Amino acid sequence: MTHDIPLLLAAIFYLVAAGLLYKSIRQRSAGWRSVSLAFAVAGVFVHTGVQINQWFGTSPLNVALPHLMSLCALVIILLVIFSALTRNTLYDAGLVALPIAAGVLMLEWVIPEQVIPLTDVSGGIAVHLISSVLAFGVLSIAGVYALFVAIIDHFLRRHHLNPLVSALPALDVLESLLFKLI
Repeated sequence: MTHDIPLLLAAIFYLVAAGLLYKSIRQRSAGWRSVSLAFAVAGVFVHTGVQINQWFGTSPLNVALPHLMSLCALVIILLVIFSALTRNTLYDAGLVALPIAAGVLMLEWVIPEQVIPLTDVSGGIAVHLISSVLAFGVLSIAGVYALFVAIIDHFLRRHHLNPLVSALPALDVLESLLFKLI
């Protein structure tokens, strides 16, 4: 396969970005957060190249499960990264999303390629594919934030705040973002 090395490279970038994001949250360091974001962006560039090759480099379209999972992972990471440009950043969700995306890329690398061709692509099917992948991405990020809310709530009820939980945004901010995502 021609995309083996880029898949592994993107997975490594995502894992390094997740590790640096964890370090930035624990130390409350904007510098490490910026370096983490840079590694995530590098991973997205490599991952996007693989996706462009998979979706536009072959005819007919291959809609095998590993390719669709990889596309969903890319959309999730793109949403997380682009949110870093807004006031209500979702980049903390990268703590969960980045390792999962790396795992999806490694699965795509390990699973033998099965071609499931999609020969007749009408406008309706294309809209359905795009909208379903975007919806999955947004709902996945909402799921990560629901997990963050549950973890923070658990620790608050037990009056036990570890450095990671206290470094995450306030519970009301997370709940507000969660409801906006849903």
